[in-house]
Amino acid sequence: MEFREVARQVFDLYGKGRYEDGLEVIARARPGHPDQDGILTFWQACLLGMSGCARDALAVLEAGLGRGLWWAPGILADSDLDSVRTLPGWDGLLARCEKAAAESAALRPDLQVRPATTSAQTGTLITLHGAGSDPVAHAKVWEQATPDSWTVITPVGNVPMTPGEWAWAFDLSLEPLIEQLEGLDLRPPLILAGWSQGGGLAASMAWTGPLKVEGLLLVGPGLRNDWDPDSHRHVPAYIVIGENDLNRARCLKLGGQLTEHGVSVFIDERPGLGHERPENLPETIAVALDWLVGD
Repeated sequence: MEFREVARQVFDLYGKGRYEDGLEVIARARPGHPDQDGILTFWQACLLGMSGCARDALAVLEAGLGRGLWWAPGILADSDLDSVRTLPGWDGLLARCEKAAAESAALRPDLQVRPATTSAQTGTLITLHGAGSDPVAHAKVWEQATPDSWTVITPVGNVPMTPGEWAWAFDLSLEPLIEQLEGLDLRPPLILAGWSQGGGLAASMAWTGPLKVEGLLLVGPGLRNDWDPDSHRHVPAYIVIGENDLNRARCLKLGGQLTEHGVSVFIDERPGLGHERPENLPETIAVALDWLVGD
């Protein structure tokens, strides 16, 4: 089973309150996904916490620490672990995770750049990963899915989440992104793309940042609620959102607001899709870029 299907099942069962069934999915998935130990262990702890098994949840996290795992304090603040935080031993676990996260901050991967590989370069696509992503893996997916005539740039979030996974500041501060783009040749047209949390950051950069952005390609974006049509720039947006994505309502509302203010918006709603990237990403990107910059 692909990991995206594991995630879909876990979140579906979680949403239905079927925590024990979710734990069974995680147990079955572990042998085939050893590289996802960190997120599977965290999900396991959350499901145990919601099931009233706080001590078991703490034991799962402590065992993960023993295997070299850790989780950023922001992750461990999840409300699913409220009952676990009252237990003896929690403070020690949190302190060890804080130390590991601080040490990991110095090991942030470099920004990834894939130059256009055709003689006629079309433009520049900056793609921003979501929270809890492997930036190098994210870059590879988007580089393979984006037409060769585009330069693809993948900056890296500044918040270590768990080994090998990063996020952007949860207030979607623009500074960690801006500093990585300084001095780069951003050939127009410039399109900002983002997945999940990265989608929210891409939108904030397009609306209020220093770059001249011609379009937004947002996939399952975690958008802010404070879009101000009177002070923010109006940038065309192609938004891909799943029918079952928790961000759907916010995306539809924002799409309506943008349209009311004369901004071109295309809502690409996918039936049956949750909070996940669509399987036909290359086709999706090609269609979106053509819609954003095509003649």
